[in-house]
This record gives sequence, structure tokens and C-alpha cells, in this order.
Amino acid sequence: MELVLLVRRFRSRALDCPAKIFAERFPVDLTRPHARRTSRLQGYAGVTQVVFKPDWKSHGKAAPFKCNDKMIETMPQGLIATPGSGITENIVDKARKLGIRIKRIGA
Repeated sequence: MELVLLVRRFRSRALDCPAKIFAERFPVDLTRPHARRTSRLQGYAGVTQVVFKPDWKSHGKAAPFKCNDKMIETMPQGLIATPGSGITENIVDKARKLGIRIKRIGA
């Protein structure tokens, strides 16, 4: 089983902010902060984490969309989508066209 979570990251513009990058939070019943596996999948064997990071230097503003393409190329069994931006909707549309199951969570 493979579970792909799309996590948005935000950069702080405040010069005095000790944390420069913030990550989106998921509901606590799904995963814990900084967890490598979701709490629901912790007991299953063979669950692996695959990390996809946007390559900002190579792709500039298109980096998140290129990252989406890489995630979709792995042909996951499902996609969990949280409320987001056009980047989130981009991967949801691509997953839907390929017949990948989509679960929306959050408001």
C-alpha cells in the first residue's frame, strides 16, 4: 500500500522569525507532526515513505507542478487531498484522469 500526502510549505517573510519554513498540518487522527508514517498505518508492514520535493532552482515557479507530475508517475493507489491552491487541484485533476482514487479531507 502506498499513501501519498501532499504537504504545502510556507515561507515566513518576517526577518526575526526563528522558523523560516512552515508545513501544513494534517488532522491528528491521520498523522502526527514530523511522523514518517501515518498513525493509522504504523502497524502495517511494507508501508514506505517516498519524499517528493520541488526543484525550485531548475523549474522556478513551475516546480510544484513538476513535483506533482513525479508523484503521479509513481501511480499511487490513492491520493489524499487537503484544501489548497491550484497546485493541489492540479494533482487532483491528474489523478482523476488516471483513475486514481481521491479522498478529500479538511474544510
